[in-house]
Amino acid sequence: MRMLVLEVIPLIAALFVSLRSGAAINTEIALMNLRNEIEALRRAGVDPMRFEFVPRLVGCVVSVISLTVLSGTVALVIAYLGVYGFFLWGVPEFTRTVGNVFDAQITIGLGLKCLFFGIAVGVIPISEGLGGPREAHSAPVTVLRGMMRLFFVLLLIEVASLAFKYT
Repeated sequence: MRMLVLEVIPLIAALFVSLRSGAAINTEIALMNLRNEIEALRRAGVDPMRFEFVPRLVGCVVSVISLTVLSGTVALVIAYLGVYGFFLWGVPEFTRTVGNVFDAQITIGLGLKCLFFGIAVGVIPISEGLGGPREAHSAPVTVLRGMMRLFFVLLLIEVASLAFKYT
């Protein structure tokens, strides 16, 4: 259960958010860049970082963290039901076991990993969308390149987390 909640669920949550929101953000920013909308915002006196990019980044971070918390809670409830059934007599022992497994250090590590996943899911699609060429036929390539880079960074964060945790 510990491996599922600490390793698999945050990675799956980050992948879900990246597939749902990261690809859309990447596409939207690439098209805004292609149509010079970002430059038009700057000329109009609107800071694109504040009004276009930061809300997307915050949304990605909140989405990854909330989906991880929700999925982890569901996994723990299913684990309790699998072991004790629908009886409440096992709650004290189960909560003690969960508390022993998920101590403060492990919980902080899980929170940091989710935070880094969320930042990656928000920052990489935005940067790839801004960095792509301003040609109509290159937008799909920009999106694909951004998603590949995002998956690679998510894998690096997961490997770094495992290396830090188990060495």
